Amino acid sequence: MPKVLLLRNFIEDKRTSMEVYADNLTTAYSDIDHDYKIRYYRPATRFSRNNQAGHWQMRFARYLEYPAQVKRFKADLYHIAEHGYAHLIRNLPANRTVVTVHDLIPFLKHRGAIKGVKPEKNPRLAEYSLKHLKRAAHIIAISENTKKDLIKYCDCKAENISVIYYGLPDVSPYQHLSKLDARTQLKLPDSDKKLVLITGQEFYKNLETSIKVYNQLSQKHPVQLVHLGRNNEIWQQAKSVANQPESIIELEQLPHSEIVKLYKAVDCVLFPSWYEGFGLPPLEAMACGTPAVTSNAASLPEAIGPDMLTAAADDVEGLLNCVEITLFDNEKRQELIQSGLDYSKKFTWQNCAKQTLDVYQRVLKQD
Repeated sequence: MPKVLLLRNFIEDKRTSMEVYADNLTTAYSDIDHDYKIRYYRPATRFSRNNQAGHWQMRFARYLEYPAQVKRFKADLYHIAEHGYAHLIRNLPANRTVVTVHDLIPFLKHRGAIKGVKPEKNPRLAEYSLKHLKRAAHIIAISENTKKDLIKYCDCKAENISVIYYGLPDVSPYQHLSKLDARTQLKLPDSDKKLVLITGQEFYKNLETSIKVYNQLSQKHPVQLVHLGRNNEIWQQAKSVANQPESIIELEQLPHSEIVKLYKAVDCVLFPSWYEGFGLPPLEAMACGTPAVTSNAASLPEAIGPDMLTAAADDVEGLLNCVEITLFDNEKRQELIQSGLDYSKKFTWQNCAKQTLDVYQRVLKQD
Protein backbone atom coordinates (compact mmCIF):
# COMPACT_ATOMS: atom_id res chain seq x y z
CA MET A 1 0.00 0.00 0.00
CA PRO A 2 1.73 3.24 -1.17
CA LYS A 3 2.32 5.83 1.56
CA VAL A 4 1.27 9.40 0.82
CA LEU A 5 2.27 12.35 3.00
CA LEU A 6 0.16 15.52 2.74
CA LEU A 7 2.33 18.46 3.78
CA ARG A 8 0.23 21.19 5.38
CA ASN A 9 0.82 24.82 6.31
CA PHE A 10 2.01 26.18 9.62
CA ILE A 11 -1.11 26.86 11.65
CA GLU A 12 0.43 30.27 12.44
CA ASP A 13 0.04 31.21 8.75
CA LYS A 14 -3.72 31.55 9.34
CA ARG A 15 -4.48 30.82 5.68
CA THR A 16 -8.12 29.85 6.13
CA SER A 17 -8.86 28.73 2.59
CA MET A 18 -5.79 26.47 2.55
CA GLU A 19 -6.87 24.94 5.85
CA VAL A 20 -10.35 24.30 4.43
CA TYR A 21 -8.78 22.59 1.41
CA ALA A 22 -6.52 20.30 3.43
CA ASP A 23 -9.19 19.52 6.06
CA ASN A 24 -11.85 18.60 3.53
CA LEU A 25 -9.48 16.64 1.32
CA THR A 26 -8.32 14.44 4.20
CA THR A 27 -11.91 13.92 5.37
CA ALA A 28 -13.00 12.94 1.87
CA TYR A 29 -10.14 10.44 1.61
CA SER A 30 -11.51 8.63 4.66
CA ASP A 31 -14.97 8.44 3.09
CA ILE A 32 -13.97 6.73 -0.16
CA ASP A 33 -12.22 3.47 -1.01
CA HIS A 34 -8.61 3.75 -2.14
CA ASP A 35 -5.35 1.85 -2.04
CA TYR A 36 -3.20 4.44 -0.28
CA LYS A 37 -2.06 4.99 3.26
CA ILE A 38 -2.50 8.73 3.60
CA ARG A 39 -1.36 10.81 6.53
CA TYR A 40 -0.63 14.50 6.90
CA TYR A 41 2.10 16.49 8.56
CA ARG A 42 1.60 19.83 10.28
CA PRO A 43 4.90 21.66 10.74
CA ALA A 44 5.89 23.25 14.04
CA THR A 45 8.08 26.23 14.77
CA ARG A 46 10.08 27.03 17.89
CA PHE A 47 8.87 30.63 17.70
CA SER A 48 5.16 29.96 18.16
CA ARG A 49 3.32 31.19 21.22
CA ASN A 50 -0.38 30.29 21.31
CA ASN A 51 -0.27 29.69 17.55
CA GLN A 52 1.13 33.18 16.98
CA ALA A 53 4.46 34.14 15.46
CA GLY A 54 5.93 37.35 14.02
CA HIS A 55 6.51 38.15 10.37
CA TRP A 56 10.25 37.49 10.35
CA GLN A 57 9.86 34.47 12.59
CA MET A 58 7.42 32.93 10.11
CA ARG A 59 9.84 33.58 7.26
CA PHE A 60 12.51 31.68 9.16
CA ALA A 61 10.04 28.88 9.90
CA ARG A 62 8.74 28.63 6.33
CA TYR A 63 12.06 28.76 4.50
CA LEU A 64 14.50 27.15 6.96
CA GLU A 65 12.71 25.13 9.66
CA TYR A 66 10.15 23.37 7.45
CA PRO A 67 12.64 22.30 4.75
CA ALA A 68 14.84 20.85 7.48
CA GLN A 69 11.88 18.97 8.95
CA VAL A 70 10.80 17.29 5.69
CA LYS A 71 14.27 15.81 5.11
CA ARG A 72 13.59 13.07 7.65
CA PHE A 73 10.30 11.85 6.15
CA LYS A 74 9.92 8.67 4.12
CA ALA A 75 6.94 8.24 1.81
CA ASP A 76 6.15 6.96 -1.65
CA LEU A 77 4.53 10.25 -2.66
CA TYR A 78 4.47 13.76 -1.20
CA HIS A 79 1.67 16.26 -1.71
CA ILE A 80 2.42 19.89 -0.85
CA ALA A 81 -1.02 21.31 -0.11
CA GLU A 82 -0.18 24.94 -0.92
CA HIS A 83 2.04 26.55 -3.55
CA GLY A 84 3.61 28.88 -0.99
CA TYR A 85 5.58 25.86 0.19
CA ALA A 86 6.66 24.65 -3.25
CA HIS A 87 10.29 25.29 -2.24
CA LEU A 88 10.06 22.15 -0.09
CA ILE A 89 10.70 20.24 -3.32
CA ARG A 90 14.39 21.03 -2.83
CA ASN A 91 14.37 18.62 0.11
CA LEU A 92 12.03 16.00 -1.38
CA PRO A 93 12.19 13.60 -4.31
CA ALA A 94 10.78 15.91 -7.00
CA ASN A 95 9.67 13.03 -9.23
CA ARG A 96 7.29 11.91 -6.45
CA THR A 97 6.03 15.31 -5.30
CA VAL A 98 2.66 16.90 -6.19
CA VAL A 99 1.87 20.57 -5.48
CA THR A 100 -1.55 22.23 -5.34
CA VAL A 101 -1.58 25.81 -6.65
CA HIS A 102 -4.47 27.95 -5.42
CA ASP A 103 -3.57 31.31 -6.95
CA LEU A 104 -0.63 33.47 -8.05
CA ILE A 105 -1.97 36.75 -6.68
CA PRO A 106 1.16 38.37 -5.12
CA PHE A 107 3.25 37.32 -8.12
CA LEU A 108 0.70 38.64 -10.63
CA LYS A 109 0.26 41.86 -8.67
CA HIS A 110 3.97 42.56 -8.91
CA ARG A 111 3.88 41.86 -12.65
CA GLY A 112 0.99 44.32 -13.13
CA ALA A 113 -1.09 41.43 -14.47
CA ILE A 114 -4.23 42.10 -12.41
CA LYS A 115 -6.42 44.76 -13.96
CA GLY A 116 -7.38 47.49 -11.51
CA VAL A 117 -4.56 46.70 -9.08
CA LYS A 118 -1.35 48.75 -8.97
CA PRO A 119 1.93 46.80 -9.18
CA GLU A 120 3.93 46.64 -5.97
CA LYS A 121 7.33 45.42 -4.83
CA ASN A 122 8.56 42.04 -5.90
CA PRO A 123 7.46 39.31 -3.46
CA ARG A 124 10.87 37.68 -3.71
CA LEU A 125 10.28 34.79 -1.33
CA ALA A 126 6.95 33.92 -2.92
CA GLU A 127 8.63 34.04 -6.32
CA TYR A 128 11.39 31.81 -4.95
CA SER A 129 8.79 29.21 -3.97
CA LEU A 130 6.97 29.39 -7.31
CA LYS A 131 10.19 28.86 -9.24
CA HIS A 132 10.29 25.32 -7.85
CA LEU A 133 6.94 24.36 -9.42
CA LYS A 134 8.60 23.29 -12.68
CA ARG A 135 10.39 20.55 -10.75
CA ALA A 136 7.19 18.98 -9.40
CA ALA A 137 6.08 15.61 -10.74
CA HIS A 138 2.61 17.09 -11.17
CA ILE A 139 0.71 20.27 -10.35
CA ILE A 140 -2.92 20.51 -9.28
CA ALA A 141 -4.51 23.83 -10.26
CA ILE A 142 -7.85 24.79 -8.71
CA SER A 143 -9.18 26.39 -11.90
CA GLU A 144 -8.53 26.53 -15.62
CA ASN A 145 -7.58 30.17 -15.18
CA THR A 146 -4.92 29.26 -12.61
CA LYS A 147 -3.59 26.64 -15.02
CA LYS A 148 -3.39 29.28 -17.75
CA ASP A 149 -1.46 31.59 -15.42
CA LEU A 150 0.96 28.80 -14.49
CA ILE A 151 1.72 28.18 -18.15
CA LYS A 152 2.07 31.87 -19.00
CA TYR A 153 3.94 33.20 -15.98
CA CYS A 154 5.70 30.21 -14.42
CA ASP A 155 6.72 28.36 -17.58
CA CYS A 156 4.96 25.18 -16.43
CA LYS A 157 3.98 22.57 -19.00
CA ALA A 158 0.26 22.12 -19.72
CA GLU A 159 0.53 18.33 -19.69
CA ASN A 160 1.96 18.51 -16.19
CA ILE A 161 -1.08 20.34 -14.74
CA SER A 162 -4.46 18.90 -13.76
CA VAL A 163 -7.41 21.15 -12.92
CA ILE A 164 -9.26 19.85 -9.88
CA TYR A 165 -11.98 22.08 -8.44
CA TYR A 166 -12.69 22.57 -4.76
CA GLY A 167 -15.66 20.91 -3.15
CA LEU A 168 -18.39 22.71 -1.26
CA PRO A 169 -19.47 22.41 2.38
CA ASP A 170 -22.44 20.23 3.22
CA VAL A 171 -25.40 22.58 3.44
CA SER A 172 -28.05 19.87 3.75
CA PRO A 173 -28.55 20.38 7.54
CA TYR A 174 -29.78 23.89 6.69
CA GLN A 175 -31.79 22.94 3.61
CA HIS A 176 -35.13 23.85 5.17
CA LEU A 177 -33.95 26.87 7.16
CA SER A 178 -36.07 29.82 6.15
CA LYS A 179 -34.71 33.26 5.39
CA LEU A 180 -36.61 34.71 8.35
CA ASP A 181 -35.26 32.09 10.77
CA ALA A 182 -31.72 32.58 9.46
CA ARG A 183 -31.99 36.34 9.98
CA THR A 184 -33.43 35.88 13.44
CA GLN A 185 -30.65 33.51 14.50
CA LEU A 186 -27.98 35.89 13.20
CA LYS A 187 -29.76 38.96 14.62
CA LEU A 188 -30.11 40.54 11.20
CA PRO A 189 -33.01 42.77 10.12
CA ASP A 190 -36.14 40.65 9.69
CA SER A 191 -38.10 43.28 7.75
CA ASP A 192 -38.79 43.41 4.02
CA LYS A 193 -35.41 45.06 3.46
CA LYS A 194 -33.18 43.22 0.97
CA LEU A 195 -29.74 42.21 2.22
CA VAL A 196 -26.69 42.17 -0.08
CA LEU A 197 -23.58 40.36 1.17
CA ILE A 198 -19.98 41.20 0.32
CA THR A 199 -17.02 39.25 1.71
CA GLY A 200 -13.29 39.51 2.28
CA GLN A 201 -10.77 42.21 3.11
CA GLU A 202 -8.02 41.69 0.54
CA PHE A 203 -7.01 44.27 -2.09
CA TYR A 204 -8.22 42.11 -4.98
CA LYS A 205 -11.77 41.87 -3.60
CA ASN A 206 -12.58 45.28 -5.13
CA LEU A 207 -14.57 46.38 -2.10
CA GLU A 208 -14.75 50.03 -3.14
CA THR A 209 -16.71 49.09 -6.25
CA SER A 210 -19.09 47.07 -4.07
CA ILE A 211 -19.63 50.17 -1.91
CA LYS A 212 -20.27 52.32 -4.97
CA VAL A 213 -22.87 49.83 -6.18
CA TYR A 214 -24.49 49.92 -2.74
CA ASN A 215 -24.54 53.73 -2.71
CA GLN A 216 -26.65 53.81 -5.86
CA LEU A 217 -28.74 50.78 -4.95
CA SER A 218 -29.72 52.18 -1.55
CA GLN A 219 -30.89 55.43 -3.12
CA LYS A 220 -33.44 53.52 -5.19
CA HIS A 221 -34.46 50.53 -3.05
CA PRO A 222 -34.82 49.44 0.60
CA VAL A 223 -31.57 47.47 0.82
CA GLN A 224 -28.82 47.03 3.37
CA LEU A 225 -25.23 45.89 2.90
CA VAL A 226 -23.62 43.14 5.01
CA HIS A 227 -19.84 42.74 5.09
CA LEU A 228 -18.19 39.54 6.29
CA GLY A 229 -14.47 40.03 6.80
CA ARG A 230 -11.75 41.50 8.95
CA ASN A 231 -11.87 45.17 9.85
CA ASN A 232 -8.51 46.07 8.31
CA GLU A 233 -7.17 49.14 6.54
CA ILE A 234 -8.40 47.98 3.12
CA TRP A 235 -11.95 47.59 4.40
CA GLN A 236 -11.84 50.93 6.21
CA GLN A 237 -10.69 52.67 3.04
CA ALA A 238 -13.48 51.05 1.04
CA LYS A 239 -16.09 51.92 3.67
CA SER A 240 -14.97 55.56 3.60
CA VAL A 241 -16.67 56.03 0.21
CA ALA A 242 -20.04 54.85 1.55
CA ASN A 243 -22.82 57.42 1.66
CA GLN A 244 -24.13 55.89 4.89
CA PRO A 245 -21.31 53.81 6.42
CA GLU A 246 -23.28 53.43 9.64
CA SER A 247 -25.94 51.44 7.74
CA ILE A 248 -23.50 48.65 6.83
CA ILE A 249 -23.77 45.53 8.96
CA GLU A 250 -20.25 44.32 9.76
CA LEU A 251 -19.47 40.72 10.72
CA GLU A 252 -15.80 39.98 11.34
CA GLN A 253 -15.79 36.23 11.80
CA LEU A 254 -18.28 33.39 11.71
CA PRO A 255 -17.91 29.61 12.05
CA HIS A 256 -18.85 27.55 9.02
CA SER A 257 -22.36 26.73 10.25
CA GLU A 258 -23.09 30.42 10.77
CA ILE A 259 -21.73 31.33 7.33
CA VAL A 260 -24.21 28.91 5.77
CA LYS A 261 -26.96 30.61 7.76
CA LEU A 262 -25.70 33.97 6.48
CA TYR A 263 -25.95 32.81 2.86
CA LYS A 264 -29.52 31.71 3.60
CA ALA A 265 -30.30 35.03 5.28
CA VAL A 266 -29.21 37.39 2.50
CA ASP A 267 -30.82 37.96 -0.88
CA CYS A 268 -27.74 38.29 -3.05
CA VAL A 269 -23.95 37.97 -2.88
CA LEU A 270 -21.99 40.72 -4.65
CA PHE A 271 -18.47 39.61 -5.57
CA PRO A 272 -16.82 41.92 -8.13
CA SER A 273 -13.22 40.78 -7.55
CA TRP A 274 -10.36 41.98 -9.73
CA TYR A 275 -8.94 38.47 -9.55
CA GLU A 276 -9.62 35.11 -7.90
CA GLY A 277 -7.76 31.82 -7.96
CA PHE A 278 -11.23 30.29 -7.84
CA GLY A 279 -13.74 32.29 -5.79
CA LEU A 280 -15.72 30.10 -3.41
CA PRO A 281 -18.17 32.49 -1.66
CA PRO A 282 -20.51 33.04 -4.64
CA LEU A 283 -20.61 29.32 -5.39
CA GLU A 284 -21.24 28.51 -1.71
CA ALA A 285 -24.10 31.01 -1.72
CA MET A 286 -25.56 29.42 -4.86
CA ALA A 287 -25.51 26.03 -3.11
CA CYS A 288 -27.62 27.63 -0.37
CA GLY A 289 -30.17 28.97 -2.85
CA THR A 290 -28.87 32.54 -2.95
CA PRO A 291 -27.91 34.03 -6.34
CA ALA A 292 -24.55 35.74 -6.85
CA VAL A 293 -23.46 38.69 -8.97
CA THR A 294 -19.75 38.68 -9.78
CA SER A 295 -17.20 40.27 -12.04
CA ASN A 296 -16.27 38.39 -15.18
CA ALA A 297 -12.58 38.41 -14.23
CA ALA A 298 -10.12 35.51 -14.00
CA SER A 299 -11.69 32.26 -12.72
CA LEU A 300 -15.06 33.64 -11.64
CA PRO A 301 -16.95 32.55 -14.79
CA GLU A 302 -15.80 28.99 -13.96
CA ALA A 303 -16.86 29.31 -10.34
CA ILE A 304 -20.42 30.48 -10.98
CA GLY A 305 -21.23 28.85 -14.31
CA PRO A 306 -22.92 30.30 -17.40
CA ASP A 307 -26.21 31.50 -15.92
CA MET A 308 -25.35 33.93 -13.11
CA LEU A 309 -25.18 37.63 -13.98
CA THR A 310 -21.77 39.27 -14.35
CA ALA A 311 -20.17 42.54 -15.41
CA ALA A 312 -16.67 43.96 -15.64
CA ALA A 313 -15.04 44.53 -12.25
CA ASP A 314 -14.93 48.32 -12.79
CA ASP A 315 -18.43 48.63 -14.30
CA VAL A 316 -20.48 50.05 -11.44
CA GLU A 317 -23.58 50.61 -13.59
CA GLY A 318 -23.37 47.11 -15.06
CA LEU A 319 -22.99 45.47 -11.64
CA LEU A 320 -25.83 47.61 -10.27
CA ASN A 321 -28.10 46.46 -13.09
CA CYS A 322 -27.20 42.81 -12.38
CA VAL A 323 -27.96 43.21 -8.67
CA GLU A 324 -31.28 44.94 -9.35
CA ILE A 325 -32.38 42.14 -11.70
CA THR A 326 -31.27 39.51 -9.17
CA LEU A 327 -33.17 41.17 -6.32
CA PHE A 328 -36.31 42.51 -7.97
CA ASP A 329 -37.07 40.57 -11.17
CA ASN A 330 -38.92 37.69 -9.50
CA GLU A 331 -39.10 35.43 -12.55
CA LYS A 332 -35.42 35.85 -13.36
CA ARG A 333 -34.53 35.46 -9.69
CA GLN A 334 -36.19 32.05 -9.51
CA GLU A 335 -34.31 30.97 -12.64
CA LEU A 336 -31.02 32.09 -11.07
CA ILE A 337 -31.76 30.28 -7.83
CA GLN A 338 -32.48 26.99 -9.60
CA SER A 339 -29.49 27.35 -11.92
CA GLY A 340 -27.25 28.01 -8.95
CA LEU A 341 -28.52 24.97 -7.08
CA ASP A 342 -28.01 22.75 -10.13
CA TYR A 343 -24.54 24.06 -11.00
CA SER A 344 -23.20 23.86 -7.45
CA LYS A 345 -23.97 20.12 -7.25
CA LYS A 346 -20.96 19.45 -9.47
CA PHE A 347 -18.54 20.59 -6.78
CA THR A 348 -18.00 17.97 -4.08
CA TRP A 349 -15.01 17.09 -1.94
CA GLN A 350 -15.50 13.45 -2.92
CA ASN A 351 -14.94 14.38 -6.57
CA CYS A 352 -11.95 16.48 -5.58
CA ALA A 353 -10.46 13.59 -3.58
CA LYS A 354 -11.06 10.99 -6.31
CA GLN A 355 -9.43 13.16 -8.97
CA THR A 356 -6.50 13.87 -6.66
CA LEU A 357 -6.04 10.15 -6.06
CA ASP A 358 -5.95 9.71 -9.84
CA VAL A 359 -3.06 12.18 -9.96
CA TYR A 360 -1.23 10.18 -7.29
CA GLN A 361 -1.68 7.03 -9.36
CA ARG A 362 -0.31 8.67 -12.53
CA VAL A 363 2.73 10.03 -10.71
CA LEU A 364 3.56 6.71 -9.08
CA LYS A 365 3.23 4.90 -12.42
CA GLN A 366 5.66 7.34 -14.03
CA ASP A 367 8.25 6.96 -11.29
